[in-house]
Amino acid sequence: MATDQAADQLISYLTSACEACMPPRAPPPHGRRQANWWNQEIAALLDQYGRLRRSYHRAARRRESHEQLDVHRTAYTVKRKVLRQTIRSSQAKCWSDLCRSVDSGPWGLPYKVVTKRIGRRRPGIEARGMESEIDDYLFPNPPATDWALQQPQKTKPLKTSPWPNWPKAVKDFPPVRQPAPMVSPTKS
Repeated sequence: MATDQAADQLISYLTSACEACMPPRAPPPHGRRQANWWNQEIAALLDQYGRLRRSYHRAARRRESHEQLDVHRTAYTVKRKVLRQTIRSSQAKCWSDLCRSVDSGPWGLPYKVVTKRIGRRRPGIEARGMESEIDDYLFPNPPATDWALQQPQKTKPLKTSPWPNWPKAVKDFPPVRQPAPMVSPTKS
């Protein structure tokens, strides 16, 4: 019975250690996350645009008159244009707010945006399989030299040594110490 208790205690220690160093991931939120530029005005415009678009398609299926179809089409195209302009202005406003917050405090929202971008994929993963192309780009091969076309440079033989006092200089060098012979201390 003592061995079962010891085994259970060991399992609980290991489980708590694993949970401490590897916390479980939070479940992903249901649905898609909202964009930072999304607001209630855009949601209302999207709802109105969807209703107008459906009414146009419904009128086209019912084969209503061309005048009536044109009224539905212009209504939903105008609403689509207003929706797009509202989205673009909201995106521009959020971008300028983000740029201002970088100047005021880079460790808030800007830090989260950058780490979210970097965390999506590991850096360098897109370079896998392209090592030889990168190597060729960074270290291009020099053009081949045709040595048959190269004229050998004529050098004049030296009449005197460029170092006339080299024997004296060599004698002034300290003697080279030879390493001690390798002798095993156990063998005599």
